Amino acid sequence: GGLRDAEAVQAVVPNLVATAPVREATLSAEAGGRATDAGVVGTTAAYRDAARLRLSAGRFLTAVDLEDRKRVAVLGASIANTLFPFEAPVGQRLVLGGDEADAVEPAVG
Repeated sequence: GGLRDAEAVQAVVPNLVATAPVREATLSAEAGGRATDAGVVGTTAAYRDAARLRLSAGRFLTAVDLEDRKRVAVLGASIANTLFPFEAPVGQRLVLGGDEADAVEPAVG
């Protein structure tokens, strides 16, 4: 699977900073009566370093989020501004593809 593949690459490529498995999809994103289509990446905490994301507030995914199967989302600036134009998105509830999640972090990158 994706996580094992990422770990295998990390083990054999010297000087590699980070690897992270990804699964991408386009899902509907809804919050507070607003909706948009969002590019969604399912991944691990290592994605922040692998993608060199710069964060503007809150936090990124953690290993505990994965272990506890928490429904949390890191929002890109565009989606955060679309869904939460008048309030800070961190801690807000949103619906991604029909499933509820908590916004933990708007990311810029």
